[in-house]
Amino acid sequence: MRRFLFSISFFSMVVMIACDTNDGLSGDLVNGKINGEEWQFQYAKVFYSFNNEYEVEMYGQHERETDPCAINSINSYISVTLPGAEGVYTLPFAQENGSLKFHLPGVGQQFYVANSGFIEIISISGRRIAGYLQAGFDEDNTVEGTFIFDRCN
Repeated sequence: MRRFLFSISFFSMVVMIACDTNDGLSGDLVNGKINGEEWQFQYAKVFYSFNNEYEVEMYGQHERETDPCAINSINSYISVTLPGAEGVYTLPFAQENGSLKFHLPGVGQQFYVANSGFIEIISISGRRIAGYLQAGFDEDNTVEGTFIFDRCN
């Protein structure tokens, strides 16, 4: 019986290690403030573009959609165009078409563009992107933490 319990325990530990899905990331999920209000990453809508980039919208704790790819939010969110390769990218991005934006709540298109920070893309594997970001515009618009995104397309 003791040998059987040991075998079960050992097998369970192997399965738990093999099923680890954090992609080597540790720490808190992306969180901080948008427009002075606390914000915690909940969902992401991610589409791959033909320019070898990812169009990402990160939604917070106020969203209740069951399909992140269908969200059209009036709440605060973050949008960013991520390069399609692993690496560390300083904000603001050097290319003209990319930026990280803090979108304010409401129907309008009011947003602030991050003027400091970085994004590290740690891994791109199949439909999954994992990394870390730190971004800020001012003390009322700043976020930091880990992320794991699954593509919509």
